[in-house]
Amino acid sequence: MGKKLLILGNGFDLAFGFWTSYANFVNIRAGKDYSFWPFRESPTGKFQSKSLHHHFYNFVEEHSDELGRIKWIDIEGELWKYVDSKKSMPVNAELVREDERNYNNLVYQLQTYLSAIYPNRRNNDIDTTIPVEILKAIKNNGRFNLIYTFNYTDPTYILGRYAGYSSNEMPKVKYMHGSLADKNIVLGFNEDSSLPQEYDFMFKCDKIEPHNLANDLLDADEIIVYGLSFGQIDGIYFKPFLEKLSSVVTAKQKPRFSIITYDGSSAKSIQRNLRTMGLSREKINNGLEFRIIPIHEIEWDATVRNNYNSFLDNLKPMPSIIIGRNPYNKWQW
Repeated sequence: MGKKLLILGNGFDLAFGFWTSYANFVNIRAGKDYSFWPFRESPTGKFQSKSLHHHFYNFVEEHSDELGRIKWIDIEGELWKYVDSKKSMPVNAELVREDERNYNNLVYQLQTYLSAIYPNRRNNDIDTTIPVEILKAIKNNGRFNLIYTFNYTDPTYILGRYAGYSSNEMPKVKYMHGSLADKNIVLGFNEDSSLPQEYDFMFKCDKIEPHNLANDLLDADEIIVYGLSFGQIDGIYFKPFLEKLSSVVTAKQKPRFSIITYDGSSAKSIQRNLRTMGLSREKINNGLEFRIIPIHEIEWDATVRNNYNSFLDNLKPMPSIIIGRNPYNKWQW
């Protein structure tokens, strides 16, 4: 039997009401006068309009509502956009040093924020019925022994509190981008030779602990991805696996690959991100039993509900087969 993997993105924490999104980091204050977000004030100094500070300050100003809150931000994507904008300009060493200081402060403040709110702060109005049902189905399956998480938070807290995992039932957890507990969170983007190399302090490659995700994906017969957008930064981890499986039409049983996401809009976004990687739904279906389940559509969309019920049925453990004497006639040889 192949491996069974559970892979987590930030949508997993959000499904249980935790305030761990980048938008939460920007919006939430610690009291009236303290903001974790380091770019709330307009930048000053020599590089006011050209700096990383200005880039983030300007983003929040342009996307804020009347209360100064934003709905969404992809911090890693914005870091990449900022560095990409420097490609056609002469590199200013003084600006790079200032940007590096601001980048390091951003990482520190994000770690400080998440350590302060997880797992102590959450939205208690969130309906966790379906997320809990999914976790309990995974637990009852009994064969999901490995978790890869793209989050900094410890998923075992959620597994224990909401799905009833005991300490000796906890799957092994591998952190793709560091963890709050180890104080080594990794924020940035993938190595890119087309970008100014003076900004390589934002590259993730030298900061990520060695992992075996690529081989574990290929060895798996079932993969559940919960709350990952498959965007530009993290989607790259899955592209070689999906390309390899989608290039072969096979008659044997296909690995199951299920993506759990928030709603129909996020499901469409995932499909667009996969197409951007050159992976159409038709190609992926060649080598995988592939499904995307937007959990907020289950109640009213019959197709999604049937897809979800099929997903749960597949998770039910196979009954054991006992070979031995005929139980109905113990004297029959």
